[in-house]
Amino acid sequence: MKISTWNVNNGTAAERTTLLREKLTSDLIALQECSQPAEDSPSLAWIGDRPSKGLSLSYEGRCRVVPTIEQGSPSLAAMVEGSPLGDFNVLVVWAKQTPTYFDDVMATLDARRSFLSERPTVVLGDFNLDVRIRETGRQFYVVNARLNHEFNLFSAYHEFTEERFGMETMPTLYYLWGYKGCFHCDFIYVPAAWLPRIAGASVAPYRDWESSDHRPVSCEII
Repeated sequence: MKISTWNVNNGTAAERTTLLREKLTSDLIALQECSQPAEDSPSLAWIGDRPSKGLSLSYEGRCRVVPTIEQGSPSLAAMVEGSPLGDFNVLVVWAKQTPTYFDDVMATLDARRSFLSERPTVVLGDFNLDVRIRETGRQFYVVNARLNHEFNLFSAYHEFTEERFGMETMPTLYYLWGYKGCFHCDFIYVPAAWLPRIAGASVAPYRDWESSDHRPVSCEII
């Protein structure tokens, strides 16, 4: 199964999901900063605090969306059933400055603690945290440690490539298309039991996805 996440910056969930399926052959797709699709799709869920900017999740197998929560900014939780990887949960996040990116991510993890613990879970999306950002570097390590130790989840890209946080060879964010720096702030966290099954993990190259200053992150679990 191939899992991908992408902060698309603009465009509808349906359009961007189709693009990822065609170019990356992704099976499970999480998007951030996408607008609400014009029509409901049985394989596409969307949530947001305004129609032009939200989160979506697409999976063509059996997938049930979990009710929203009030704590933290909007997050999209779903339960996947009968997949090649078995039954697992998915949490899509897009951290907001409410009041800070760190506080928002931590509040979302607090609110979804039971959901994250009840069975294997994938947490993915735009955390807006990078160890290279002076204001948030230490905060990212706190979030990463919590995902590791409390929920037994690990970044698929870093586990597969063996690259250290802050030393990644591929950025996921070219902030304002590189004008204000390059960062790695988009992640796919997977259960520790899946780590030996990671067949690949990558960030899409810069020039193929210029509609957004973020680049898709993908991993393949066999």
